[in-house]
Amino acid sequence: MSYAVVIPARNEEKRIHFTLNSLKKQSIQPKKIVVIDDGSTDLTAFIAYLYTPYVFTLKDCGYSKLGKPELAHVFNVGFKECKKYDFVFVSGADCEYPNNYVQRLIKIMNKNPRLVMLSGIPENEKVNKTHVSGAGRLIRSSFFHQIGFKYPLVYGWESIPLFEAQWLGYQCCSIPITFRVYRKSGTNITNYMDWGRGMRTLGYWFPMVWARTIVFAKRYGVRSALQLIAGYYSLYQTPYSDELKQSVKQKQIGYIKR
Repeated sequence: MSYAVVIPARNEEKRIHFTLNSLKKQSIQPKKIVVIDDGSTDLTAFIAYLYTPYVFTLKDCGYSKLGKPELAHVFNVGFKECKKYDFVFVSGADCEYPNNYVQRLIKIMNKNPRLVMLSGIPENEKVNKTHVSGAGRLIRSSFFHQIGFKYPLVYGWESIPLFEAQWLGYQCCSIPITFRVYRKSGTNITNYMDWGRGMRTLGYWFPMVWARTIVFAKRYGVRSALQLIAGYYSLYQTPYSDELKQSVKQKQIGYIKR
């Protein structure tokens, strides 16, 4: 079974070698590693070229696209190069994986053809087993082709494939195998408003939104929680599938009832 890797990167010269080294050491080697240099102003692209010839450099837009729909486009540039392989492996440029990481994911997915998205868990993060991490996720290409083989250019783009898979009757989950993430210190606080916009796009039921707001207030502080709820109730509206929104809402209502 073959797979290709897609890695978006912006100013990751101090971390991207961890990711590329760990991918080169995988027990099942990727057929292609695609790095999308999102306008880096450091040596990110140069370092990437030392590991793979498939490096695409985009124009510097002057700001971080983290959490915004524009980042989906960066991923999509890489996905175009991966359509002929059995799986697509999505990674951040600041991750380091165990040597048998991808092999374990492929082995599990081969046993269950209805399982179309699978990931491990970033170290020191609590993840629901029905959640799939954005980085370190393996996507079955046959399913990905069904939804256009791309991320949608809307808020919540990273979660939409997961909900679409469940809507189509497929399965998605994570397994208890951890990988390291060398994240930058500090948090981009504006992402919390973008997160709220994403929940609106996905059709989150409003009691679920308020429940998450309470969790945010306890975990990240009142300011972050207020930004989350402000994003959800902002005037920004994203055109997307009404059927998917209704499916998400009904699933959450059922969860609350149970």
